Amino acid sequence: MSDQEIAEKMVEIVDEFQRQTGMPDEVADNVVRHCFRKMELIDAPAEYILLLLPDELKNACFRSWINKRTMELVKKKEAVANVQLV
Repeated sequence: MSDQEIAEKMVEIVDEFQRQTGMPDEVADNVVRHCFRKMELIDAPAEYILLLLPDELKNACFRSWINKRTMELVKKKEAVANVQLV
């Protein structure tokens, strides 16, 4: 598979994922850079990005949700602690 074909498939993967999830361009760009770093570390062939990218996009969504949920729980815990002090 040529580099051009890989790039086109990557764009399709990211576009579809963003359409489904609303992931911002900046986050998607960071995920793509993260994938390239991972591939560089393991000396993976260029085609590997097509397997890695969808998983890393999903992982980024999960991390974002977990971080959001954690912040909500921390705020709730702080609010309860503040009420008990009064």
